[in-house]
Amino acid sequence: MTSDLRTATIDIRRDRRHAIDPFIYGHFLESAFFGNIDGGVFDEGSPLAYDGDGARNGLRTDVIKLCQELGLPIVRWPGGNFTSPYHWEDGIGPRDSRPRRLELAWGEEETNHFGTDEFLAWCAEVGTEPYLAHSCRNVDEAVRWVEYTNYGGDTDYTRQRARNGHAAPYGVKYWGLGNEVYGRWQMGHRSAQAYAADAVEHARFMRAVDPSLKFVAVGLTDDRQGWTETVMGAVGNMVDYLSFHLYGATKQLVDGAAEYDAIVAQPLYFEQQIVEYADLVGELAARHGRDRPLGLALDE
Repeated sequence: MTSDLRTATIDIRRDRRHAIDPFIYGHFLESAFFGNIDGGVFDEGSPLAYDGDGARNGLRTDVIKLCQELGLPIVRWPGGNFTSPYHWEDGIGPRDSRPRRLELAWGEEETNHFGTDEFLAWCAEVGTEPYLAHSCRNVDEAVRWVEYTNYGGDTDYTRQRARNGHAAPYGVKYWGLGNEVYGRWQMGHRSAQAYAADAVEHARFMRAVDPSLKFVAVGLTDDRQGWTETVMGAVGNMVDYLSFHLYGATKQLVDGAAEYDAIVAQPLYFEQQIVEYADLVGELAARHGRDRPLGLALDE
């Protein structure tokens, strides 16, 4: 009988230190997605939720406490697929006056009781950086959202923000320009060329309201159709990050070595995908003459 014991060696190099961006531990919330908002972070009428007036009403205090303990650095909202058909003005003002909509991402009815002010109030309670994602389908709507959240002047939208309980600008820095626009499951699905043109226009005019904004454009790891190169060639230095989405094993581990092996191999899968995409983006950035670094946002 022979032994199959194997040995491993760990080489610890204290002279080689690399800064870790805390944002890699970020998360995202999405309405109508497995109850992570309604009945999750937000639960009106629950004895575990804030009561009273204002945007904090309905926020689950127990969930806030747990998220504080986790130390969430940044959280993306309203999606996900929910972003593509979402109209932010549906989710502000008195809750009883907000329209109840059939939303087309997940085929559910959306009350819009959890909107911009609720999300930003939740972020303040948790102590996390908010990251708002816009559909990138309507420039004026995107501009007015930035005006509502970030502008410090005296306009109808800033007056609405004050009436809704937040006179001072929120100062939301991170903004997504669309979600998975390359997919036919998205409302607003379009070609890379069409999306890139929209992203450029959105970034230009949103930044005209607030020059400090950081933008996340839609990237794609499976780049056989040249999506990333087309987008990068168009957006130039106007965006700060490219998003990409990776999902690992989705099955529950019940039994069987095959499932076990697939699950424990997920870290290697993620590492390989990230390295490959980082190499591609670096190559394309050099080819298209970017004069500042472009980050990657694994925001799902």
